[in-house]
Amino acid sequence: MKSLKLSVTLIAVLAVLLCWGCSKNSTDSGGNGNGAPPRPPGVLYFSSANPARIYQYDIPADRLQALADENQSPTDFSVSYDGGAMAYISGDSLIGVIDLPTGNRAFFTPPERPGEGIAVDHNGGLAAFTARRDSGSVIALLNIPGGIFTNFTGDPQVNAAAPCFSRQGFPLAWRQNDGLYIRSGLNGANIRLDSQPQTPRDFSPAGGFLAVEAGKVFDLAFQSAILTVFNGSPRFLDERTVLYQDNHTHIIYKSGLDATSVEAVTGVLQPAAVFAPSPDGRFLAYFHTVSDSTRLIIQNLAEKRNVLEKTLFSGGNTTVETAFWRNKPIEKRR
Repeated sequence: MKSLKLSVTLIAVLAVLLCWGCSKNSTDSGGNGNGAPPRPPGVLYFSSANPARIYQYDIPADRLQALADENQSPTDFSVSYDGGAMAYISGDSLIGVIDLPTGNRAFFTPPERPGEGIAVDHNGGLAAFTARRDSGSVIALLNIPGGIFTNFTGDPQVNAAAPCFSRQGFPLAWRQNDGLYIRSGLNGANIRLDSQPQTPRDFSPAGGFLAVEAGKVFDLAFQSAILTVFNGSPRFLDERTVLYQDNHTHIIYKSGLDATSVEAVTGVLQPAAVFAPSPDGRFLAYFHTVSDSTRLIIQNLAEKRNVLEKTLFSGGNTTVETAFWRNKPIEKRR
């Protein structure tokens, strides 16, 4: 009996030592074990180059999965704000749509070749994309459940491109030769916000403001720019706060729309290539490339501390190009 108790004790000690050794060798410094802070909720979706792929990373489950690989040649993608659907341009002629809760996938062949930019509305029912023609380009729409294509803009010579939905669906913003435009619905009037061809990037959560790639934020009620940040592309953290990245130093800053309080969120030692705020505005995810490794870092903004640091890729030239953070999708019946 004494020998049996001794054997059980030795096995337990060995198990503890093995677990300790595993945790020491891990390249993931976030999670629920060893006193680390809990992982934030949600799923990160991001695209990479070399090779061209689209990934999803389930943050709580620590699970990385390729949704589209180099065989499909994905060039651009978008994820609905409810996290239920992803649309992407595949190769030179197809649009792929994935129902994210189930993984079901469908491909659509538009009448014209898709070009720069694709956007999915708030619930994954409608996709807007740039349709290329010999004389220019238009914004076209895909009714996803019905597989029906329609034109949203008219004259292709204005080279309409880069559609962007608000978080409520419409309005839809886009860029064309003579400026930045927005329309409140399918049959609404086109409103020109700026005479320069600005590329729209992000609507504020309640839809009152629009951020563009050139570093401006437009107040949609007054149809005018109210903030110009240094040289970065803003993303909204909440209705009146933006995050933006300095294009030279790659430091991420946080600023109110009144621009009276600006603070650096990341430092020069960990420059960010691409970033995405969490849906609730509490966290920031950014991708940091050093040498031949690409790391994901998630920061608790209020506490100013990292809750996750993870090496995603190493030993290659993989770079992250675009990222979205969405709540984990729930299955819904269309």
